[in-house]
Amino acid sequence: MTSREQMAGNRHAGLDAYRLLMMLMIVWHHCCIHTEFGDGKNGIWPLMILTLPCVDSFMGISGYFGMHLSMRRVMRFLALLAFYSFAFSSICVIAGRPPAGFHLGWYGVVYMATLFLSPVLNAALESFAARGRALRLMFIFVFLALVQYTLNCVPGWGPYTVMNYVFVYMIVRCLVVGLPQHAFSKTACGILWAGAVALSYTVAFILVRTDVITCESLSLVGRWTGYMSPVTILCAVLGLMFFSRLKMPLRIARVVSWLSPSVFSVYLIHDAYDLGRDLLVCLPVSWLRTNTALPAPVIVMSWGTCVLLSALLADVLLRRVPLAGLTSIMSFFRSRSRDTTAKHDVCT
Repeated sequence: MTSREQMAGNRHAGLDAYRLLMMLMIVWHHCCIHTEFGDGKNGIWPLMILTLPCVDSFMGISGYFGMHLSMRRVMRFLALLAFYSFAFSSICVIAGRPPAGFHLGWYGVVYMATLFLSPVLNAALESFAARGRALRLMFIFVFLALVQYTLNCVPGWGPYTVMNYVFVYMIVRCLVVGLPQHAFSKTACGILWAGAVALSYTVAFILVRTDVITCESLSLVGRWTGYMSPVTILCAVLGLMFFSRLKMPLRIARVVSWLSPSVFSVYLIHDAYDLGRDLLVCLPVSWLRTNTALPAPVIVMSWGTCVLLSALLADVLLRRVPLAGLTSIMSFFRSRSRDTTAKHDVCT
């Protein structure tokens, strides 16, 4: 993890690449669930299942580096939300429509709740790790996650959602602290990750073929391969382990680590505001479905990739264009400290 190929400018290039890939998956997922493809028909359900681990993966990345509560981090998070809220509302006013509705929703709440809980969680891990019992703590959280899932406590976006992502955070954190740095090779992690993905497809395929679940709604994946299922968490954790061991050429690593701080802005631009969701997701996907003969997965993947690249470009330009002090404002939102963990926050 100290090689020049893995670390570029105090950032972990492999996990930066994982963040970009998971954000692409999130955009694809939203192009499914926020459009006519949300019913899982038209051969779209395999893509929906592939994209399910993306949110767990982001919480896992936070667990890999560890969350550290600070007022600057909270203010940076809120300031970025305020900036894009003002930008989208201004566009709406100019266009003669109501100000942009904001729906950061459950993920923003869950992330902030986990951040505020992080001092207690980190202290518990330090206590166990000091006695060489970090992996025991991990198994406790695995057990709690399975109990919560078995009791079916998490279908709604309530306190149980916070619990689920706390479990993901702590499982990854305990793995990082408790396992030797090279306990598993990149090849072994890749094989395990591919096996977990294959397992999720196998479970979903069996359920669809036996009509246990249907394609009538988003419940296609049901509670067996849903956002918070053990299979989904397993895919997220193993994918993170694989990318944490991934090495790439230094030039590519620098580009990836340069783009990665814009990931949270991509989320805000394409999904957190009504105007962005309408213009970048709903309307284009509906138009492509009506006016082209392209298969549904091709529409979602191609347009979603265009949305990701466009949003990345917009945020990169905002970081570079010296307009009315905008560069200074945007750099404040992304801490320039040399602390590696600070540079892998959800909004950096």
